[in-house]
Amino acid sequence: MLVVDLIIGVALAAALIFGYREGLARALPLAGFAVGVVIASRLPLLGGVALDSDGALAIVVPAALLLGAAIAALTERFAWRLSRRARSRVWTDGGGGALVAVLAAVVAVWMLGPVIGELRPLRTSLERSAVLGQLDAVLQPAGPKRADVVPALASLPRYRGRGPDVAAGDPRLLGDPDVVAAERSVLKILVRGCGGHGSGSGWVADRRIVATNAHVVAGGAEIRVQRRASRQTFRAIPIWFDGDHDIALLRVPELPDLDVLPMVEDARAGTPGATLGFPRGRWAKRRARIGPTTARLRGVLGGRPAPGVSDEISGRLVTTIRGRLQPGNSGGPLVDEAGHVLTTAFAGGFGGGALGVPNEFVREGLRHAGPRVDTTRCR
Repeated sequence: MLVVDLIIGVALAAALIFGYREGLARALPLAGFAVGVVIASRLPLLGGVALDSDGALAIVVPAALLLGAAIAALTERFAWRLSRRARSRVWTDGGGGALVAVLAAVVAVWMLGPVIGELRPLRTSLERSAVLGQLDAVLQPAGPKRADVVPALASLPRYRGRGPDVAAGDPRLLGDPDVVAAERSVLKILVRGCGGHGSGSGWVADRRIVATNAHVVAGGAEIRVQRRASRQTFRAIPIWFDGDHDIALLRVPELPDLDVLPMVEDARAGTPGATLGFPRGRWAKRRARIGPTTARLRGVLGGRPAPGVSDEISGRLVTTIRGRLQPGNSGGPLVDEAGHVLTTAFAGGFGGGALGVPNEFVREGLRHAGPRVDTTRCR
């Protein structure tokens, strides 16, 4: 067990003991404060501010303190009445207090994670925490995340249009044996360059060749890939860089033989699938469904543009997606129930919309890739 998870476990145990000994009257105001924190964490969305932006944390911290204190004060007014009713039953008062205190402590851990993660000496330990990983998978805290060390390298372009008019993905597909088998061919991309480090996702498109986004590796002085559940990394050499369609290919000479993920020839709108990748630097598998592949979208992508990668969307052929993508999902595949690649994720969005690179641009890269190529200079 990691030290971070051990500390979290001790903190939760202490909260449980406190709640049981003090009862509901003392624990309910803590729960009120926690509710205020959760509500405040969503406020940036009301103002059109992305939760993973630098400005989100500046909104959330003061809002959480004010709103949490207000709700805690309101809760305290009726906490004693409820406590007197429960006090005649020790297990009700003590058990209720313990439950409420633990839930409040969980919220505190969830919110403090991204803040403490900004401290370099603690960042690696926090990234490996299983407890924080599970909390991030369920709840998305506002502010810069632990994997977002350098926004230019780890950011996800944002598509501001609405998602495709297709149903939500099928959650049953996440446990399909072919989808589970495809997970072994999805890799984390680690990049050092432009004055910092970043990460993204990739998938095995040919023998020892990994496909990812161009914006993931743009400006990268050193690129390495890492298998899931392994600390070993392998040197990667960029052999194709298409900034117009945001696709790149990496040759990884020492990569063990992994199954090549077949690409669907003609991805049909409405096909359910699963996004596979490493959002926030952690493994995640989520349901999704593709919409039409079209060149009719207009405008430019939001977010900080990567060097040598186009942010223009007008006239560009893209595959629309209904599903949730986060920074770190970039370059990961969306696979169907057979474990075949429908598209490569490259942009998230609002309202459940996202975008992927059509397979034809990956095939083009595989046909023409050769020796090492330049991934452009940092801005």
